[in-house]
Amino acid sequence: MSDSPARMSYAEPGNRVGAKLADMAAYTGLRALIHATLVYGAGLAVKDPKFMPLLLAGGWAAHHAYDTVFTAWLGGTPGKLLLGMRVTRPDGGPVGWRRALCRSLAEWLSRLPLGLGYAAALMDPERCTLHDVLCDTVVVDVSRQQSSQPESAHAL
Repeated sequence: MSDSPARMSYAEPGNRVGAKLADMAAYTGLRALIHATLVYGAGLAVKDPKFMPLLLAGGWAAHHAYDTVFTAWLGGTPGKLLLGMRVTRPDGGPVGWRRALCRSLAEWLSRLPLGLGYAAALMDPERCTLHDVLCDTVVVDVSRQQSSQPESAHAL
């Protein structure tokens, strides 16, 4: 997938799981905020049958907005950035908005069936999941990448 695999240090699956858990906590809070805004701010009744589709759609949109905006804008979600990872193209270039949205939507395919699309990272030398392969992205461990540079590179 990459032209120069020696230059990139790919993120380990365990670190990616940790980032996913951190992100799940963050966007669960975001969804709770949306829910509270709809219920208390907009005055929607929870027992109203029209409310549930709106709540589900809002949660789904918040999840994809979170993944897409952070990945396109900063190169990774807060969970990934916190753990020293970044989502890039295989050549190291930025992902961009379209590819970030594609990656967020394609992640649903990695979850089906039984998360086997994530398990692909255990066998792939570049640690790519199904959604990485479909959207031509890789997740790199920036902290290991920077620490593996020779000292002479820092002196320049």
